[in-house]
Amino acid sequence: MREKIQNALSVEVTGADLTKATKLQFWLKQGELFFEYTPQVVDQTHLLVVIPFADAMQLDPGKSARLQLALTDADGNPQAADIVSQLVKDLLKEAGYD
Repeated sequence: MREKIQNALSVEVTGADLTKATKLQFWLKQGELFFEYTPQVVDQTHLLVVIPFADAMQLDPGKSARLQLALTDADGNPQAADIVSQLVKDLLKEAGYD
């Protein structure tokens, strides 16, 4: 994320029908920074997470961020994905908007 701009992050999720999920939360942590977002469901396996400009300005593109998704499934069971670690510059697209 070299340009430090608002980004829309597309996330593919397996093992759950996102159209039936509720209480979706997406967490991003880098060092002492912690951000929580409410993703938009695109279809059964895809989410869209918007990283606002103000948050993007605080992230270091050369360092990894930790990401996790939590939701409640169609049966009312809380679920959390494994934590994923990813370099910010590889995670977010370079072109975006503000």
